[in-house]
Amino acid sequence: MTQLISEVVETLRDAGLWPRNVAADDGVILASNDAPVDLLPVLREVWRVSAAGDSRGSPNRVVKWLEQLAGSSARLTLGVPAATTASERWLGTRLAWWPRGIPDGRRVGLASSRLGRALETHSAWFTYLRAACAKVEPTQNILFTAAESTPARFVERCARLFGLRVLRADLANDSVSWERWVRNVITRPVTTDANSPTESWYEVFLSPPLAETAAVDQDARDVRLAPARDRALVALSDQLLVFHVRGGGNLYRLLRARLSDPAWPVASVFAAIGPQLVSRKLVDELLENGAVGWLLLENLPAEEPSPQLVHNTVAPEIKTIAAAPIIAPPPSNDWQFLTHCTRRQNERWPDESEEEFIDNLVLCRDEADHSALATLKRIVTTQRLRATAKAVRGGFPVVSFTAVPLDDLPRLRVFRTHRGRWDFEPYGISVRRDWLERLGV
Repeated sequence: MTQLISEVVETLRDAGLWPRNVAADDGVILASNDAPVDLLPVLREVWRVSAAGDSRGSPNRVVKWLEQLAGSSARLTLGVPAATTASERWLGTRLAWWPRGIPDGRRVGLASSRLGRALETHSAWFTYLRAACAKVEPTQNILFTAAESTPARFVERCARLFGLRVLRADLANDSVSWERWVRNVITRPVTTDANSPTESWYEVFLSPPLAETAAVDQDARDVRLAPARDRALVALSDQLLVFHVRGGGNLYRLLRARLSDPAWPVASVFAAIGPQLVSRKLVDELLENGAVGWLLLENLPAEEPSPQLVHNTVAPEIKTIAAAPIIAPPPSNDWQFLTHCTRRQNERWPDESEEEFIDNLVLCRDEADHSALATLKRIVTTQRLRATAKAVRGGFPVVSFTAVPLDDLPRLRVFRTHRGRWDFEPYGISVRRDWLERLGV
């Protein structure tokens, strides 16, 4: 403990939070996994000692700043309350800054491997997310997520939709200096996001890890190869709900490591079962290691009707709908049109808010479809081509046209590997060139 205290004090000193003219007091900083001590009162006292022997006034300004923090809900702790001993092996020893205080309750983490760009195709994923939020008891539990993890943006929005509390962990990169972390995290003003009310929105900022004070076993070294945000999400969740796992990925390895470690409670990892979720092969493997299978009845495939029922059922009248005629394009040698081709919109539409975009996905609305065909339907129904500055040099909003005839369009189509997509899809609209020119195009 003495070595850890010395390490903490030297780290605080390097970060500018501990005065140079005050030595460490071994009786000051003590911590346990259940109730980490708040370091802010400790820092306030040592800066008062520093101010008594310094007439320049700088320590007095620090004391006033610390007194303001002490009057708020902010906390600075060594570690996270109720964290397991294994979590420290995974994350290292870190300071934790709680700008709005430390929320109580069981941390229910929501984890997932990446979903790719076509988010609307993962309707089962969002169905399980809704089910999870509907079952969480708001006074006893708090949703837990990590910044930049796959579920983060959806979990934070769901907390508002379902009236739940949420705690987001934001981990500093291991290479970030302590001075920079203090400047960007602790000394910045605490602001309240209009979409994240103080009474239900909490954040914890975890510092870079302190220098190692104990040997780390080989399993912990392997775990630390995974991104810090994923390690924090899996390690600091009291209960972990897993929506999607890719075999061999970071999340898969972290789940295996948690399930094999007795430091975490038994039956605290739940795996969603389904083709778009956790595959049967991976579910069986996780269940063998102590996970709990999670299956929604509404997600089960529909049963085939029995032969007797089919025999006694009168077939409904089928109404024939005439297909629209296919119109042959004008000849290429007399092409008088400009063509605008579309592609899928991976994120929100140009005139769509982030909240609307996420709500449509979470609630599985038809408006969640952002495919290339949906883009074309949107153009036709709104009768408008909306300019965008995305991926345009100089940031100018533009609408692009080509004078190339339809028969020659396929040769222009290129897969952009650095963007992971085609530059346009085989959907679009052709407009007479002379008409566009009269409008000022």
